[in-house]
Amino acid sequence: PVMERHQYDAKVGENLPAGRSVATVTARDPDTGTYGQVTYSIPSQLLLQTFSINNITGEIWTRRSLDREQQALYEIPVMAVDGGGKSGLSTVRLSVSDVNDNPPQFLQSEYKACIHANLTVHSPFLKVRAMDEDEGVSATIQFSVYETQTSGVKQLFAIHPHSGALFLLKSAVPYENQVFQFFVRATDTGVPPLHTDVPVQVYIMSADDVPPLFQRGDHKFFLPENAPSGSMITQLQLVAEMPVQYRLISGSPTFAVDSSGKVTLSGSLDREDTAAHSLAVLALTESSPPLTALTEISLQVLDTNDNAPVFDSETYVFGVPENVMEGTSVFKVHASDKDEGSNGEVRYSLSGSGDVFAVDPYSGSVTTLVPLDREAVPSYTITVLATDNGSPPQTSSATLHIRLVDYNDNPPVFAEESYSATVREDALAGTVVAQLSVSDRDTELGS
Repeated sequence: PVMERHQYDAKVGENLPAGRSVATVTARDPDTGTYGQVTYSIPSQLLLQTFSINNITGEIWTRRSLDREQQALYEIPVMAVDGGGKSGLSTVRLSVSDVNDNPPQFLQSEYKACIHANLTVHSPFLKVRAMDEDEGVSATIQFSVYETQTSGVKQLFAIHPHSGALFLLKSAVPYENQVFQFFVRATDTGVPPLHTDVPVQVYIMSADDVPPLFQRGDHKFFLPENAPSGSMITQLQLVAEMPVQYRLISGSPTFAVDSSGKVTLSGSLDREDTAAHSLAVLALTESSPPLTALTEISLQVLDTNDNAPVFDSETYVFGVPENVMEGTSVFKVHASDKDEGSNGEVRYSLSGSGDVFAVDPYSGSVTTLVPLDREAVPSYTITVLATDNGSPPQTSSATLHIRLVDYNDNPPVFAEESYSATVREDALAGTVVAQLSVSDRDTELGS
């Protein structure tokens, strides 16, 4: 069979229900009868968890809903096999387009600030941050001050819609020693728009109050994903020493801060699960209400080679016509590695191929090295290896079961080079005078 295209490109929106058609592949076979009947399959156990194919029409369907934020591109191999066992290969590149299915998420679960009553009007005193996993307009965020009931908050505070910086609209002197609690809303510009609220608390201090203040510095840190529990991330310092309590107000339970301000790892990291963490630490005085300071810590998780490559299938079964030319590409394997950089770069090799087949180390294309002869060797079982470039490298394997498809390349052969027989001269018509025997090394269809 000859595939209509070497590669099909298709696009589908995420969150479509299971059972939706995403693409149709077509192969042509000029033969007639059984030899011209084509069946389609997806030779990947992994992708068959997500997609199915009609083996007669070549139409590909989803088995489950797709999520662009989990995987934005699929490369689906499709094999077309005719009644004689000959096959053709093609790839469907399926892009998953975004829909607005994720609301913005604030990097902190709450925000607190202490400001002096004489703070200059329109001077920013707190900045909130949010992110959206969608893309394009669905990930564009606008901020606003939100209150559940009318309290005058919007007459005193405002927020820049794009930067997330909070500032005063008028003098706060009349509100000295008061605490204001309200919400900031982050709304994306997708259709329909989605939003998330975060609580904000602002204490307006007198001019004599001295709140804690964190020393300025680089609060971006790095840890390898195999760092042990207890590893120190940073030691927080105040500009002026004063008795305070430290509290981690955002970030996973994987982190901890002690009474001295030392931030440590209290669990395990996995870059493939979460590559970056944003932590917020609050320093509180013992006064009532407490004076506070807030600092953010950004932690980037560095990759280690903790993942081996994974093949699309543990076993590949396919047929190859015995009369293919040397150097013909007959199949393509694929493995992926969750690590990044060189740790995620995969190279292919074969084990046990007996110098009959080779694999391109970069593309995974399997080719023939010598002429094939089904009558001599009807099938091959070969191990294909995928090795990453990490240190030390990790390797995984899959099995290729290759069945040679017969070609009528052998003439019939008589059991004897010559036969002799005697017959009576009065033998009746139809009398058996000799039994000839002939054989053909080809299969039943070829013989």
